[in-house]
Amino acid sequence: MRADNAAYFADTRYVSGALRFDMGERDHFISMEMASIGMEMMAEWGSAAVTERLAMLTDRIEEGLRGTAVRVPDRRFRAPHILSLRFADGIPAGTVQALAAEGIYVAERVARMRVSPHVFNDEADADRFAAAVATQLQAARP
Repeated sequence: MRADNAAYFADTRYVSGALRFDMGERDHFISMEMASIGMEMMAEWGSAAVTERLAMLTDRIEEGLRGTAVRVPDRRFRAPHILSLRFADGIPAGTVQALAAEGIYVAERVARMRVSPHVFNDEADADRFAAAVATQLQAARP
């Protein structure tokens, strides 16, 4: 299911208790191992270090997109680890797929582009992303 489809909003009823987090994947054992390792890494690094690193990357992406037709929410209104990019005329057709072809993976969410850097991304990755988006915007101009 895609989050930009109407089905995404088909059932928005609140489920009480911990069941609201249940995605039916308790028997997907690789996810459990990945979650365990991720929690160990977070415990070792500390949330402050992870937050600082991801904020640096999202700030760098914001800087790289300055002067383009992409609207980045002000830092005070966003989480440090995620950006929800809005495009003046909507995300140009084929942009998400073109970025994926370059090994840059983003998600389209309700007419916006969701970007979530990982702690293993670096400054060059952030710069490459911003440049690739700018290139896609140029290619989409009539």
